[in-house]
Amino acid sequence: MLEKMLRDNMEAALDKYSADKLGIPDYALESDGGAIHFPHHSTTFNTGTERGWFGLSFWYDTVSPRVIIQPDNKPGQCWAFQGQQGYVVIKLSRAIIPTMFTLEHIPSSLSTNGHGKIPTAPKDFSVWGWADPEGTEKVMLGNFTYKKEGKSLQTFQVKGTPSDAVFRYVELRVLSNHGQATHTCIYRLRVHGDLPPTTRP
Repeated sequence: MLEKMLRDNMEAALDKYSADKLGIPDYALESDGGAIHFPHHSTTFNTGTERGWFGLSFWYDTVSPRVIIQPDNKPGQCWAFQGQQGYVVIKLSRAIIPTMFTLEHIPSSLSTNGHGKIPTAPKDFSVWGWADPEGTEKVMLGNFTYKKEGKSLQTFQVKGTPSDAVFRYVELRVLSNHGQATHTCIYRLRVHGDLPPTTRP
């Protein structure tokens, strides 16, 4: 009985790690209460795939910004916004003291642009904490660079922010990408951190 319980617990832990790849809490994750803070995001880019009937086009395929806070995104299953600069605001599942961010893009080996080429991936970006839903009080949490020659998941430490600063909203601002002029793609943003002392178990 004990052996089965231990095995089940281990399998559950491995499943969780496999699903999220990092094994640390992501407070932006939609299934755990995170949400896109609509309408605070850049204009979504049409991928160009037309849909319709009898030769008449009715709409284009687009992917909601919500995809960036969902797990297991496959190649092409990303949020694309127009141009090389854009932003999105996420309401976290709870107020936290942010410590790290993880930005994910597909591995360059899976890119249809050729091995080593991920032109739609974000390059330079900044992250801001919002103290209120309208963003009247914002605090920069750091400037970062997503390296195309790095791993598909890249984690960045918060910089120069008071260690007790608590935020419920996080804004990602993409400042440039790796060469694509028309649009930029975000596959997933994870937000990691500590719970404020008053909310810890």
